[in-house]
Amino acid sequence: MFAKQRPIPFEPLEEAAKLAWDRAPDLCGPGCMAYHRTWSLTRLLSASGVAPAGAGFYANGLTDARALEAPRVLISGGADTGLLALAVQSMGDAAARTEFVFADICATPGAQNTMMAAQSGLKLTTIQTDILALDIAPVDAILSHSFVSFLPRGKRKDLVAVWADHLRPGGVALVTSSVAAKDGQARKPKDPARLDARAQRLGKLATEWGMAASDVAVFEALLREDPMPRSLEGHWTEAQFRAAFDAAGLALDLVAFDAAKTTAGPLNALPQKDRNTRVGFQARKLATP
Repeated sequence: MFAKQRPIPFEPLEEAAKLAWDRAPDLCGPGCMAYHRTWSLTRLLSASGVAPAGAGFYANGLTDARALEAPRVLISGGADTGLLALAVQSMGDAAARTEFVFADICATPGAQNTMMAAQSGLKLTTIQTDILALDIAPVDAILSHSFVSFLPRGKRKDLVAVWADHLRPGGVALVTSSVAAKDGQARKPKDPARLDARAQRLGKLATEWGMAASDVAVFEALLREDPMPRSLEGHWTEAQFRAAFDAAGLALDLVAFDAAKTTAGPLNALPQKDRNTRVGFQARKLATP
């Protein structure tokens, strides 16, 4: 469910990359500007525009939503247009009658997704908000990708509870995340030598793409610093995810493991053997008696 990653033809990744590069300094807060400014461009240059991992997982989990007359699907956080594109692909023919909602605390990915929706004719509502303060009508499905670990550990149970509150009975939360082998396991630091080598490689690709030399220098500097936020705490364990879903009244239908360990994100500069295992959690809100 996680191994095969391909570009999604209708995702306007080049336009999204240009938008983020030009506008992130004004749209982002200080904690996420480097991350959002470089993410789409890195995907475009280094990973051939592949979609976020988990196409099979999300498509399988949205089976019931595809059968609805007018489904509502929440994208809970997103680095750029990748997860919305994956959601649209997973909904198939039902995407045309689906109301998508994209919620993130930063305006940059919101602007990217608004642009994609306008180009694709999607029904999309974009909300800039702290996810813990989300206030929307109930949805039939919630998609989250590598998002839980962006929240402090003390607020992650609150996040799962917010998802449960916004799901209709029978609705499903589809959550992928890296997991730690044990509680309190610290994130492995990135190797500066690998970051430098990757920055040089991507800088050369950016030059070939047509980026101005002054921008290439900035791009390389951001990559050498590692644009992922420094304050991120360690990942949850599988047991902690299970406990949070249970406390929120969400029943696990499926726990899918990335056994092949072949997926890679564009900012992952560590050897595969040192990466955290990716897990997909499919949790359903039980119907009220």
